[in-house]
Amino acid sequence: MIDDLGKLLDRVSSPVDLAVVLLSGPLAFLLDAGFDLVPFLPPGYVAVVVASFALGVRKVVEARLTPLREQRDGDKRRQQVRARADALRPRVVTTRLGARLEQEVELYDAGITTEEQFAKAVTECVDDYRYVLRTTFDSGVAGQQR
Repeated sequence: MIDDLGKLLDRVSSPVDLAVVLLSGPLAFLLDAGFDLVPFLPPGYVAVVVASFALGVRKVVEARLTPLREQRDGDKRRQQVRARADALRPRVVTTRLGARLEQEVELYDAGITTEEQFAKAVTECVDDYRYVLRTTFDSGVAGQQR
């Protein structure tokens, strides 16, 4: 029985898995020892079986929810990058930087570039815009009086 419990604990891969095993196993042991729910197995084996079953159910739920969570997170990242690009457009519409940003948006909309490439391009455009602002306002003209 202890070896079975050790094998079960070897399958634990996260703190949540450990919590499932440590909550379901002793609870099953107490219920079976107190009420003799499964008369043909000792309480220790019932605890291991129930903890193993609970861990399996938790793994199935995690496997089903992970793709949905990843898709939701990806949608959120895409919306944030798109919002950054849309916020930068009016500020750079008449410059070469504006033309570059429009090209990147068109490539992304056409499906030619990936999310990562588009996010990197928008970040580069924002950095270039900040550089232009810095060099324009810090050119030394601002400190002089007329």
